[in-house]
Amino acid sequence: LSAFAEMGLKLRVDMPQQSMEIASIFFRQSTTATEAKENIKALNEQRERNAKALQEKMKLNKKEVKHFNPVDAFPGDAIIFMRVLNLLRGLSASLNVRIVYLDIMRPFAESTLLGSLTRGPSTNSEWIYDSPVNSEVESKLRSLLLEMGSDKILGLQVCAYKDGKVIIDTAAGTLGKYDPRPVQPDSLFPVFSVTKGITAGMVHWLVDQGKLKYEETVADIWPKFGTNKKELIKVHHLLNHTSGLHNALGDVVKTDPMSVCDWEEMLDQIAKSTPETEPGSSQIYHYLSFGWLCGGLIEHASGRKFQEILEEAIVHPLHIEGELYVGIPPGVSSLAWQR
Repeated sequence: LSAFAEMGLKLRVDMPQQSMEIASIFFRQSTTATEAKENIKALNEQRERNAKALQEKMKLNKKEVKHFNPVDAFPGDAIIFMRVLNLLRGLSASLNVRIVYLDIMRPFAESTLLGSLTRGPSTNSEWIYDSPVNSEVESKLRSLLLEMGSDKILGLQVCAYKDGKVIIDTAAGTLGKYDPRPVQPDSLFPVFSVTKGITAGMVHWLVDQGKLKYEETVADIWPKFGTNKKELIKVHHLLNHTSGLHNALGDVVKTDPMSVCDWEEMLDQIAKSTPETEPGSSQIYHYLSFGWLCGGLIEHASGRKFQEILEEAIVHPLHIEGELYVGIPPGVSSLAWQR
């Protein structure tokens, strides 16, 4: 009802039962075509019974009952909202499927109620995850987090190393606005383009291992890459965003967005791409193509899978097994949800 009020749909607060019935009608489950007809019939019968009960309770005549409106205000947004719901119901009926909206909404409602009861560290002693304090600076950090509270922080992880040792490893808050599970030190979050730095670090690691040279042409390492005017692109061009392939894969993603989930397919596509500028002539952020460019380079230079090099170069040395992935392996996401 509060959400309806924010939308501008004001239900009469002096009639809570009728207001809740209206909300229930809005979010009644989508059903098959046959069931939908039966539900409409049942709703009409229920409406008649409600009108009769209302007439007796408020001592209204039949004309007054007919024009009685339990809604104080009915904005255009609510009308559009209702039409969208009706379209979804029609689609469900056509597909012969059943959707229970209240089941979908339930975790969001529970999270909101839970948030009102556990509002930050002052009322929730477990707001900061219970883990050992590694240093004096970590103790000060936790005190600062308690002062800031959940009004300013939804959820976070802070980890810092000094001279190869962990001096801070703190987690606090919840996983999301609608996800009340506590953030733990090993909780997984999408970090988006932060993986560019990780991937670049893996390339530098291979250089240190003698598997790559910055001045080496990519085609010498990745033969299929040496087509469509890419023969002169060197390793350092990939690293500093000067390969001219800043728009590579754009058309592929527009045509088939799900293709980004197929690692091998994207490597094949990037190997077939054509640069827009000469190597080294223009530095333009490779927002989309960088991962597959460097990822393909890493795999061909090492002869191993990307994740294997990630684990050897970064994960194992930092002792963060199970905490860093570039691409989620099968089963990890469901395991994280259960945890």
